[in-house]
Amino acid sequence: MPTEAGRLFARYARSMLDQMNEAQWELQQQEHEPSGLVRLNAPVVFGQRHIAPWLAELGERFPQLNIELMQTDEFIDPHRDATDLLFRIGVLNSSTLHARVFATPQYHLAASPAYLAHAPALTQPADLYQHNCLVYRGFTGPQRWFFLDSDQRWQPHTFSGSLTSNNAETLVSAALNGMGMVVFPDWLIGDALKNGTLVPVLPQFAVSTTLEPQAIAAIYPNARRPAIEGSCGD
Repeated sequence: MPTEAGRLFARYARSMLDQMNEAQWELQQQEHEPSGLVRLNAPVVFGQRHIAPWLAELGERFPQLNIELMQTDEFIDPHRDATDLLFRIGVLNSSTLHARVFATPQYHLAASPAYLAHAPALTQPADLYQHNCLVYRGFTGPQRWFFLDSDQRWQPHTFSGSLTSNNAETLVSAALNGMGMVVFPDWLIGDALKNGTLVPVLPQFAVSTTLEPQAIAAIYPNARRPAIEGSCGD
């Protein structure tokens, strides 16, 4: 039977497929075969995992296209940087841009089976203070982990462990190798949850690393798409 994490990841993957197919369909509707330079921009890890795998097929279908994929975690202005399509994950915050929101990240607390085999028992989020938590550290310091309590209120926790990093892939790799617990969205650890190399922990508690509404969106510097209340930052 598929796990809930597996079902969430499958739904997200189908959404990605639908969006890429739609983009290809729009290109095919042009009177002449699309040609020239197409500039894309995406966050580093997201681009590696979810954009780069589609580029070979896109290039095969439209051989006259030249694709430029720039990967940066900093938000850019697609008008200023002449970007045709900008993928971002985060809060919508600029009314001057247009976007298609195609997924909402779902966060998971997870660890490897090897770590859990020797770790203290877990029944509630407070038990994580007895565990090795691998925490992302950004410009504002270590990320807090939020858990939804029985009163439907988000409770913040500041956990620590033997590793912090500003690189999500580093923390995921450490978790896969049995070092400790991580909290990341399904677009990042969905494959690992699906194949069992990471296991959901405390799945009865909703978890997040932010209280702001998050979206995965494709942002356009023109009005071809429905207007939104903002663009996505990381």
